[in-house]
Amino acid sequence: MDLNKAARRAYNNAVARKKITGKLNHKESVRTLKDEFDEFENADENLPSNHLSEYSEAVEELTDVLIGSMTELYLRGVDLEAVVHAKLKYNENRLNQRR
Repeated sequence: MDLNKAARRAYNNAVARKKITGKLNHKESVRTLKDEFDEFENADENLPSNHLSEYSEAVEELTDVLIGSMTELYLRGVDLEAVVHAKLKYNENRLNQRR
């Protein structure tokens, strides 16, 4: 799956469902992501999700955290594939510097 296309889908869905305004608003972004993290915190690792029965509640909610993050990055005009690659490379270099 193309991360940028997935982010566009997530963004369009969030705007259509009125979960976000579609305008850059840092406080709204923080609230939205915090809500998703709270749902993940309260989810059960051992219970199946009500929406995705092949996954646990925790996995579904953690996926919502990912989708929320992708939505916020799309809103900022970020190339997700590029930034994820750059951040992974940075983290790998940090690991190599510790050795």
